[in-house]
Amino acid sequence: MSPSRTRVLHILRRADHSWTSIATVVQSLHRLQPGVRHEVLFLAPPGALSLRLSAEGVSVHHVSWSGSFRDPAGWLRFMRWAWKKRIDIVHLHFGGKSLALSARWILSSRRVFSLHSSHSEDSGELCKVPAGPAVIGISEHVLQVTKTRGCVIHTGVEVPGVPAEPGSSNRIGVLCRLVKSKRVDQIIAAFAHLANKYPEATLHIYGDGPEEESLRQQIAALALPQRAFLQGWIEDPLTVLASLGIFIAISDFEGLPVGVLQAMSAGLPVIASDVGGLPEAIAPRTGFLVPSQDHNALIEALDRLLGDPDLRARMGKAGRERIANEFRPEEMARKVAEIYLQLMARKK
Repeated sequence: MSPSRTRVLHILRRADHSWTSIATVVQSLHRLQPGVRHEVLFLAPPGALSLRLSAEGVSVHHVSWSGSFRDPAGWLRFMRWAWKKRIDIVHLHFGGKSLALSARWILSSRRVFSLHSSHSEDSGELCKVPAGPAVIGISEHVLQVTKTRGCVIHTGVEVPGVPAEPGSSNRIGVLCRLVKSKRVDQIIAAFAHLANKYPEATLHIYGDGPEEESLRQQIAALALPQRAFLQGWIEDPLTVLASLGIFIAISDFEGLPVGVLQAMSAGLPVIASDVGGLPEAIAPRTGFLVPSQDHNALIEALDRLLGDPDLRARMGKAGRERIANEFRPEEMARKVAEIYLQLMARKK
């Protein structure tokens, strides 16, 4: 069947900022697969991502359902909505057995499941992959940890035309949801340890979430209100990445965060935990991988970058080249299209 006839429905859990990375992937597929009709169903009320995707020309829908049979009213809403849809492929970006089975019964037996992380960001529990759908892992790590057979397709990101100049900036950046697993408190503590040594350095934290007030109190307790800033969520991270000199991503677990790839594409050296898919992106020449929750290793890496502008510039340039060569959105879209074509060769 021709790809021009393929109708793909992406099912996402929420339409708020916490799902921006996944929405970015869908947005790229929409742009780079013009022969495929991409639609999105959020199992939640409208939010910022609804507007963003709609502005790109993606058909966006909303049905309030938890994704579990234990929510029968929500399940009925989903089934009534789905009954009217003509879909060739269901692309699940979360969910368990209830959602996978319901999608098969009412929409299509051709299903893809994208595994974006090994653990739930909210609960910290290991993700469970439903049986049946073809599986895409955004890193080798997420497939290994969840013991899932599937295809690894790294997320691709655009490389901006004008790179950052990390050698001339002492601004340290963090871009993530403010939840405990992201360990932003460790980044603030490491910065505080070096603040007197590097009086021109500043820390800029972009994001929102349940830990925001706790982090605000930590900044005040460490007497850093003029050096460390909670900047809130931003719609276009590239606008601020260009002003930074260093990017940090410390967490307990990860898939392969889009924010890190975007920072590398902007030409920034990255300090990150050696967890999840991060070692698949960050090479020694592009930044530093530090053991998870190793406070001294984080301080040492940050000290080296703050004290060596030439090293920042070299690592940033190498990271930008790595993204341009190995994490292209066109390659991601091509590999996903191959999976769609394989599924379309099957009976519905």
